[in-house]
Amino acid sequence: MPRLARRALLLSALMLALLALFSARAHAAPSPPILELYAHTDYRVGVFEGRILSNELPKGVEQRATALGGINFYLHPYLSVALPIRGTLQIKLWMSATEPTVGRVLISLSEVAKDGREETIIDLSVRVPIDVRVQPFYFYAPVEHIFKPGSTIRLSVAAKEVPLDVNVILYWGGRSAPTQVVLPLLEEGYVVISMRALNSAGLPVSGVNITIWQDRLPIWQGFSNSTGHSLAYFLQASKGALYSIRASFRGVEVYRNDNFSPTSAQSLDLNCKLHDLALIIKDPLGRPVEGAEVKLFLDSIPILSGNSSQDGIFSAKDVPEGLIHVEVSIHPPILGWVYSPSQRFSFILSRPMSESLILSPIVFYSPYLALATPISVLAAIATARLRGRRPKPLDEILKNIPRPSIVMIKGNSGSGKTLLLEHLASYNIRMGKVSMIITTVAFPSEVREDMRRFGLPADGRLIFIDCYSQMAGRASLEKYSVASASDLTGMAITISSCLSELRDGADLLFDSITPITNIVRLDSLVNFVHAIGAKVKGFGGSFFFTIDTSAGSEILSKLEAISDGVIEMDAFEEGGVRARRIRVVKMPGGYETDWMRFRIESGRGIVLMP
Repeated sequence: MPRLARRALLLSALMLALLALFSARAHAAPSPPILELYAHTDYRVGVFEGRILSNELPKGVEQRATALGGINFYLHPYLSVALPIRGTLQIKLWMSATEPTVGRVLISLSEVAKDGREETIIDLSVRVPIDVRVQPFYFYAPVEHIFKPGSTIRLSVAAKEVPLDVNVILYWGGRSAPTQVVLPLLEEGYVVISMRALNSAGLPVSGVNITIWQDRLPIWQGFSNSTGHSLAYFLQASKGALYSIRASFRGVEVYRNDNFSPTSAQSLDLNCKLHDLALIIKDPLGRPVEGAEVKLFLDSIPILSGNSSQDGIFSAKDVPEGLIHVEVSIHPPILGWVYSPSQRFSFILSRPMSESLILSPIVFYSPYLALATPISVLAAIATARLRGRRPKPLDEILKNIPRPSIVMIKGNSGSGKTLLLEHLASYNIRMGKVSMIITTVAFPSEVREDMRRFGLPADGRLIFIDCYSQMAGRASLEKYSVASASDLTGMAITISSCLSELRDGADLLFDSITPITNIVRLDSLVNFVHAIGAKVKGFGGSFFFTIDTSAGSEILSKLEAISDGVIEMDAFEEGGVRARRIRVVKMPGGYETDWMRFRIESGRGIVLMP
């Protein structure tokens, strides 16, 4: 066959092959769906040290850490439905080294159940050259597995077999170095729900804690960003199921939808019950008061605080709707002596509003009157003693609590549970003991301030485990802190670490476990209280915890059953006046009491009445 004919035949065969390839590609099945999980650091989730895997795209905040000791990332939240995968798994890691080297990269992907059981899905060990510049490394593995509902996915990365003077760095969370896992799905993919948190004026609110529940279990959690947005992902299999969307801000629930059903990609506005509030603080003559300290409470939950401006104005944005209590204090220095009288106001906030608050003459002028009437005060005290009406000391109750023990302090809102714990801390200081205070409803600085206001010492023998600051969007200033009150594991580890350092019979004062009752399962909370109480008692200390009676009879009865002692407090209205009382319901050794009335006095705290 002539050479020219052979070339023509070869060219024709090549063209036919190319046409067949293009035709096959045009009729090929669409690419299988994938799920891209990116590594992030978000301490607000309160678990896994904040290192999570999620569908959320990298936010641009790059994180890095040495890979020599191993780094773990977990899917958050736990899977609400089964997740079947089959095909080729892809893992992309971004790494660099302090010096060019060759090391072994160990990668494993596991399924971790809530009870701690693990199942390894893939386990890779690959030697790779690692340079000083940040670069991606791709790893592939065949995979076929069904992740079970209620489990999570863990990605573990470690660098081994590198010289002793060389460090290997792993990068994640940034747009330029997005470490990720690509799962081949058998399902069609995910439904994306875009949620936007808005206040009553229709303006976006950032920092709103949004959770999605199914069958009393939280299956997704996120926070609204600066534009109020947050994205939630649902498997297509979840379409048509009923979910509950809840949003809280400053520790208060401000939105709830118990009949949400994902259909397809959709947008949802969360119209939160948040309003702007302006308070004008005035003296008895109607003049603005500058520098007055203003604290806002929703029922007994502290919302925010600050000082009035030169015009007497205190402005608060995005205040949760409900019964607002305002406490206004003034601090006029007189002859080097500072007295802080306060006055409380209450009103219902249901819309944006501006309110004028007129201080009473007694509160405003009381520092001056106090200096002018010391003799009258002394005479009144002497008269009360002569009549046998001297208030009983609270120490009568505190000294009869056996040590070590687990003591439950229950009561309704405003009954004085927190103040009783502060008295316990003060009593321990006077006895030369250390107290660890866990705060879930207030900043530690506010607890110290309250103790000083009621004349209770608050020196260095108080150690705080701060479980509130990070939930409120602030960095904790305490040595010991936990990102979220719902992280019982992290809290237990922190308590154990603190106890191990002290080793001198320190008491643990927990205020309050009420917020946790709405977040974790009842049996988990009861087991936590029982285990922590046993650990504290093992170190020679006592465990005191407060809980609101609104938590429900079931949880109250179970916690009472595992407590050695129970103290009950009550606030009630009598003749239009607020009254309080206390009794010891149960205590080892048979020390029990009938109801005893008490009052709360500035500079003295709880004072038992005759």
